[in-house]
Amino acid sequence: MGPLALAPPPGHARWVVEGTRRFEPALALAALLVVASLGATLTTLRRAPAVDFYHFWLVGQAVEAGEVRDVYAPEARVDAGERAYQRALMPGVGEAQRRAATKFRRLETTATPFLYASFFPFVTGDYDYDRVAFGAFGIFVFAAAVGGLAWRLAYGATALLLLLGLTFLAFEPFASDVRVGNVNRLQFGILVAYGCLLWGVSSEDRFRPTLAGVWMGLAAMWKPNLAFPVGAVLFFWSCRDRNVAWRAHLAGLVVGAGAAFVVGSVFFGTPLVWAWWADAAMNLPRDFPVPVEDGNFAPLRVLEQGFGIGLGVAWTVSCLVLLGLVLRRAAASHGRDEPLADELVPVIGIGCAVSLLASPLAWLHYYLLSMLLVLWVLRPDPPEGPLPRVYRVVGLTAVVAVSMGPVLEFFVVTAPYRWAAFGNGGLILLLLLAVRDLLLEVPNPGPSRLGVTTM
Repeated sequence: MGPLALAPPPGHARWVVEGTRRFEPALALAALLVVASLGATLTTLRRAPAVDFYHFWLVGQAVEAGEVRDVYAPEARVDAGERAYQRALMPGVGEAQRRAATKFRRLETTATPFLYASFFPFVTGDYDYDRVAFGAFGIFVFAAAVGGLAWRLAYGATALLLLLGLTFLAFEPFASDVRVGNVNRLQFGILVAYGCLLWGVSSEDRFRPTLAGVWMGLAAMWKPNLAFPVGAVLFFWSCRDRNVAWRAHLAGLVVGAGAAFVVGSVFFGTPLVWAWWADAAMNLPRDFPVPVEDGNFAPLRVLEQGFGIGLGVAWTVSCLVLLGLVLRRAAASHGRDEPLADELVPVIGIGCAVSLLASPLAWLHYYLLSMLLVLWVLRPDPPEGPLPRVYRVVGLTAVVAVSMGPVLEFFVVTAPYRWAAFGNGGLILLLLLAVRDLLLEVPNPGPSRLGVTTM
């Protein structure tokens, strides 16, 4: 096995056809489901104005043209938004751009300087072309990441296609990300790549931990909520006393974050842009007080609006403390010389779950990151024996709840508080199952029992 551990684990399900193989109706139906649901998704993509992508698309162009410098200043948000709106009214501008510009005559610039800088090289100036190309790329990255992680967890081809089809069809956080043109599909791909880079890493390895650190250092400066899962991995790792590896990983994180800082500073012409962004991020709840009715499903917001309970920073700190206690306890149940492997998925997934539960702002599409835990709890049974039936029932219930999709319409219709309750309830159940697995040190998954051959 090479240094990147690309070979499948022993007993892994084969995805190749050997000799004459009989027709499998389940596999064919799953493939048809993927094609049909993907077609519906692409139709949504072509029609949606992608209002979040509009910001990513616009800000870099405005900075490069010298129209704005401090994109986070209140007056700059109004001025840049109004200029863009006036341009959108000109003949020849597409309907999607006009709708986005009308909605955001005052821009909501909250992303990091590095994110805005990273989008600019890929912008052609044609909004319709750019938003569709970006949306299609996001779908491809997400599907590839689901496939890669499913392969690692020994899913069969039928199970993988069924999961993808149902995600495209009925997983509302995915649909929301497609509609608004946000980057959660890419974030999911970033995290899966991160897990693959560290999969099987030994305690004395330096190259892969450093490379993974650079990767996530860049990613966390691109979208700061990714600091939660990478922090969970680093803390879990350090608690196992893997001195060489986790310190190399920390060094890589510093290098990656530093590179992102330089790129953002150069693009905006001053390192002060990071201070401007930090000030805007601190004032985000005040500047953009998104209520539950508008799609902010964060527990903090639900408690504050629905019950008048304002926990604020105390809630976030409590979530982080609980995360640390769980990871430290889980690390004690794993041998210090064991290579990192299947436990990476629940650790990264738990970090994502805490980022959603602890934040004052959690849009519906943010819950797409729960797919890490969805794939984990639905994994095939290990060779040592099937997972408990109660585990499977709770897992399926959690997946239905966190999907916030068509199934729930029979129960909650469109009441936002109920959607938030189901979504967060499902996420908490997934979190508890992942914690249970970490504390019990569940062994590596075995081959799928869904109709594929095994080595």
